[in-house]
Amino acid sequence: MTDTSSPFGEVHFTSVYTAPERALSGVTVAEDQAMSRSLIKQPICGSPDLLMAMYRMGPNEIHPAHLHDNVGEIYMIFEGSGIVTVGDETRPVSRGDAIYIPRGVSHAMRTEDSSVAVLVIFPEGDPEKIHKTFLPTAAGEGAHDVA
Repeated sequence: MTDTSSPFGEVHFTSVYTAPERALSGVTVAEDQAMSRSLIKQPICGSPDLLMAMYRMGPNEIHPAHLHDNVGEIYMIFEGSGIVTVGDETRPVSRGDAIYIPRGVSHAMRTEDSSVAVLVIFPEGDPEKIHKTFLPTAAGEGAHDVA
């Protein structure tokens, strides 16, 4: 038998299809229509340096503009398609596309007629340490931080 624990977390196997799903609006802002399945993070397996989740959005939904001032982020389009805005650049994305978002750069995602599933990776395992600031919306709401 192999010991799978270490001071850096424990070996953890999970499935994107069976991990519990929750609405991001419960932990971000009310306008956030994405759903999330946490796969790897410190509270799940002790990972101190990586967080991985699957975000899912149905047709005509948004993951509002925000930034992380302390970490970068990677989006990998797992299935479907959408439109990503990173900084001043907006472009369509689809299955197989990967996007690196440097720390401090605003980003958002929306869908049109199709849904999208996005693998999201942060270089920090503790979600409480990932700073998130949501930017003003078209409806006039001001910027605000979410832990």
